[in-house]
Amino acid sequence: MGFDEKLSTVFYQSTENGSINRAVYSIGLNGKNKKALSIEKGTNSATFSPNFEYYINTFSSATQPTTYILNEAKTGKQLQVIENNEALATKLKAYDLPVKEFFVLKNRKRQRTECLDNETERF
Repeated sequence: MGFDEKLSTVFYQSTENGSINRAVYSIGLNGKNKKALSIEKGTNSATFSPNFEYYINTFSSATQPTTYILNEAKTGKQLQVIENNEALATKLKAYDLPVKEFFVLKNRKRQRTECLDNETERF
């Protein structure tokens, strides 16, 4: 995602909190001071200002349409909601859409895989 030379900080997106989640992190070039900048579980991505002081976090999840929030890059602090898509979220509730169900499978080696069940009815 980016590198702030002034602060020797790398900004990146990771699935370390689960394969179905994407979070934005920062970490010092020396491998210290790792910080999760995004707080919502779902898909987060960041577009940084040229000087890496700010970023726009683009977030969505199985239950939340895409939102855009201006954040401070150093701390992740939310500064201003640009678009929360509240009207769309309200409109979607009227359609009584099926709820997405997430679950974890473990293989014989006890490795975990996160999955999505999209079925609405079982026969």
